[in-house]
Amino acid sequence: LLPPSKWGAVLDFLLYEDVRSALLVSRIFRREAAAHVETMTVRTTKELDIPSAKRFPHVTTVLVLFMNDDDDSEDPSESEDLPIDTLTKIIPFLQSFPQVTHARINVADATFLAFCPDMPRFHEFLQYLAGAFEARALRLSDIDIF
Repeated sequence: LLPPSKWGAVLDFLLYEDVRSALLVSRIFRREAAAHVETMTVRTTKELDIPSAKRFPHVTTVLVLFMNDDDDSEDPSESEDLPIDTLTKIIPFLQSFPQVTHARINVADATFLAFCPDMPRFHEFLQYLAGAFEARALRLSDIDIF
């Protein structure tokens, strides 16, 4: 059996929803391995769940690889702006990890770039992000937004 630190290293390579599922396997995963997870990868807006994120106190890197949650639309060009749910949850989600120092935020759909500087919500998001830095609510040493 691997020690919790090794399981934590394995969990670093899984998506957040898979990590959360793995925590159901045993108490070792829930209590000990979760403490060793350092990288969190999120793909959908519904995974930006703050109470669950607090189980991972040592996460230093958060990857938000947002993919369009709206499966109803056949035409990706119909997605004109970033979903408001995503924008309002990203900053609090990052704040829920006390040791996070690196974040990478990708809000591009696989077939359509749903992220463009002339989109009003993008500007709102950048203002919100800048406000979080000014208020020292975020202390990231490295952030990429693409």
